[in-house]
Amino acid sequence: MIPAGFRRRWPPLLLGLLCFALVLFGASILAAFFVIPAWLGPDASLRTGAMAVGALLALPPLLAYFWVPRLVGSLDPQPFRQLALAFVFGAFAASGFSTLFNTWFERALVALGRGLGRNDAADIAAFLGATFGAPLIEELWKGLAVVFAFRLCRRGPDVLQDGVVLATFSGIGFATVENVVYYARAALDEVVNAREGAIAAVVVVRGVVSPWGHPLYAALTGFGLGLGREHHPRRARFAAPLLGYAAAAVLHALWNGTALLSDGVVDSLLPLAAVFVVLFALLFGVVITRQSHIVRHELRPEVQAGILTPEEVALVASPLSRLHAVRSHGGFAGRRFVATAARLAFARRQAGKAAPGSEEQRAWEASCDALRRELGRLRSVLAGSARSPVF
Repeated sequence: MIPAGFRRRWPPLLLGLLCFALVLFGASILAAFFVIPAWLGPDASLRTGAMAVGALLALPPLLAYFWVPRLVGSLDPQPFRQLALAFVFGAFAASGFSTLFNTWFERALVALGRGLGRNDAADIAAFLGATFGAPLIEELWKGLAVVFAFRLCRRGPDVLQDGVVLATFSGIGFATVENVVYYARAALDEVVNAREGAIAAVVVVRGVVSPWGHPLYAALTGFGLGLGREHHPRRARFAAPLLGYAAAAVLHALWNGTALLSDGVVDSLLPLAAVFVVLFALLFGVVITRQSHIVRHELRPEVQAGILTPEEVALVASPLSRLHAVRSHGGFAGRRFVATAARLAFARRQAGKAAPGSEEQRAWEASCDALRRELGRLRSVLAGSARSPVF
């Protein structure tokens, strides 16, 4: 049974087709802007080789990047299909349509500047497009990945966690495609214009100094979307996503403006990059600390009723609870125990927030009863497991 707060308002099939169409059209836009010209140009082999170099430099770091947002979802991680949806949407739909709209915006600024008699219209348009247009356009499209994931997939117990993690994966997808393009351009520049070290310079700036730029911006939007979903007042439901989106756009604009004004000098970007890493860690820390507090507070009645022990609650509330459960508390069954207890904590929280006697409250209470039964079943499995000690 899906509680009232989880019910889908739009037809899933229609929404899924729309999401698929946006991904497909976004990929087509990327192909039209970058892939097809590389294949059909006079120096096709050189450009195609540059694209291959860009892909080889951009794709391997994904193996490391994927683990960071997963740590936030240690209580009850999002299913792979949800993460894949966010990543693919960010990589193709967000990247493709952002490329198209950024191009239109810059061309409109160039036409306006030339109409006003500015000889430097192209330079001004490039600066304004990167500093103001791109942040607004790109953060909007990356945030849409979370909106589609919320509508198409059944959300987990912690909506705020879902928003942050899904948005981060959308940002990783966007950054990956963008890195392929920038690395390919640098490789081409190094060969054609004999600019020695061009590839290394771009890799250092984008892959070493600021790999968490786009994921951080997107995570702020996701934080706002998750926070809005948690609040019933209509004003908060609209204000929180807008504030998250505004924060993402401001940080994005700050980075782009600084990079342009400093001409991409690493020493000028390092302080800002360090601030962004700290902000990213703080954002994740807020989500993890909040989860731990909710688990400890909401599961107190379960301890008093003898359904859970204080040691079990302490395990679930630990930031590395999933890892601890897998390593020392029964492997997969221990991980399921942690996830189920976490779901019970957040289901109790939702039941307490619902109107007394309402259908929504009854649905959440029924969900709590089912989770308690599942905990009892899992405890029996753990008790019979030779691997797991007593909690």
